[in-house]
Amino acid sequence: MSNAHAANEIAFSVEGEIVPMPRAKPNRHGELRIPSDHPVHEQRKRIRQAARAAGAIPIPDAVLEMECVMFGDRLCGNVSAALAVLMDALEGVAFKEADQVVRHDVGRELKKEGEAPYFTVVIKRSKKVFDTF
Repeated sequence: MSNAHAANEIAFSVEGEIVPMPRAKPNRHGELRIPSDHPVHEQRKRIRQAARAAGAIPIPDAVLEMECVMFGDRLCGNVSAALAVLMDALEGVAFKEADQVVRHDVGRELKKEGEAPYFTVVIKRSKKVFDTF
């Protein structure tokens, strides 16, 4: 698929609340790693699958904007840790490198009664890019 035919916007939802990115800990070799049994690994996999199903492809020169709304039972949690999970999961799937994302917005809202927690993500090309096509 050529850059000119790539979607200008993709949107997807993922069930569950965002698991914040944990701090890496040294393994027995002294390398900083996130333990392999941490739930963030499964969540990153689900985010990648949802993004691909929505049509995400990494476009090397695109400048992107990303919005995420987390719908959960509580309005607590670390938004920057949620952003770290999204950026890590989507690198190589929705964009080649994280510095392509020039604007991001992460918000939280209470879910509706009886609704399971989830989060939505919208990634779109920046208007700066539209001028060059």
